[in-house]
Amino acid sequence: DAASRGAVLSDFALSAAREGGYPAVMTVLFAAESLYFTWCVRAHEGGGVPAGPIGEWVSLHAGDAFREGVDALAAQVDALSADVPDERLARWFAGMLDAEIAFHDAVYR
Repeated sequence: DAASRGAVLSDFALSAAREGGYPAVMTVLFAAESLYFTWCVRAHEGGGVPAGPIGEWVSLHAGDAFREGVDALAAQVDALSADVPDERLARWFAGMLDAEIAFHDAVYR
């Protein structure tokens, strides 16, 4: 049941990609990766992250190399053609954040 509720993430990303191609893909990737970076930096800096695979995952997503990847995605979004309306970019970005949150919350419903 949680897996079907979690499908919201892939459903949204694929729908956006079909609608907007490369601009949508770059935007939803930037949204997702910047969310993970923000979450993991806060968790890493706040302490209390358990050792082992979870701690390693958090460290990976809070590190400089991951930040550089997020920055590269941001640059790709910034470089998108002005033909793509800001409202559409905002809808894809916010929609991906909503889908990520729903995906992570799926196991708790």
